[in-house]
Amino acid sequence: MYLKWDGTFLGKFDTENVSDIETVDGCKYVSIKLNDQQSVIGHIKSIRNNLPFIIEEIKHFFGLYHLNTHKIEINNHFFAFVNASLADENIILNPTLGQFGGIIDDNFKRHVQNIIVFREVLGIKVDLNNHTHVCLTTPFKPYPIADLDTSLGAKTQLSVSTRKKWLGKLSYCEILRRMLNIPKIDEEKAVFKLRSQLDNVIRRIDKNYIYIVNEIMQRVSEILLDK
Repeated sequence: MYLKWDGTFLGKFDTENVSDIETVDGCKYVSIKLNDQQSVIGHIKSIRNNLPFIIEEIKHFFGLYHLNTHKIEINNHFFAFVNASLADENIILNPTLGQFGGIIDDNFKRHVQNIIVFREVLGIKVDLNNHTHVCLTTPFKPYPIADLDTSLGAKTQLSVSTRKKWLGKLSYCEILRRMLNIPKIDEEKAVFKLRSQLDNVIRRIDKNYIYIVNEIMQRVSEILLDK
């Protein structure tokens, strides 16, 4: 069975097909039996709606790494199922950004900046150090990835020390322009392209949330105007 890991509904499962592996820092890892020949390992998070999948699937439009997810149902309860990183069939437990601590290189720092501005655009109010993990999957360099976020529209605010460490003198506008590949492509074209991409993803996952396209684009425009 081929898994797309694109936020779509994977199926209904009962407890006979879901085996607990371990729980680490409140994160529950399970093995799900898909058929007689195939099982897959990941962690599950209870969800109330499809927003987490929309958030994940639009991350790469903003230059972020995203989590591989599917929606599943276990005994009439819905969960986000997030693919686990494995090494020799063992789960790789990735540290939080706060636990990891350091800045590896400029590319690592740029991706943290992208996460900060992405959350600002969407109004995702969470602690950067505790809700961002560093993937240690070899053979790649460690890279930061935002955790599964479940709500939008909050006021975000970075501490002075966090802003100084990760942004320096860069503004949100400068970082967002880089994320949207401006000025390599015309700003108007970049904004139009982003709106189209958001629209397509949201209609695929849950068209009931199509209204958030306008909210996201309004925030994008506000940040781009704040030069």
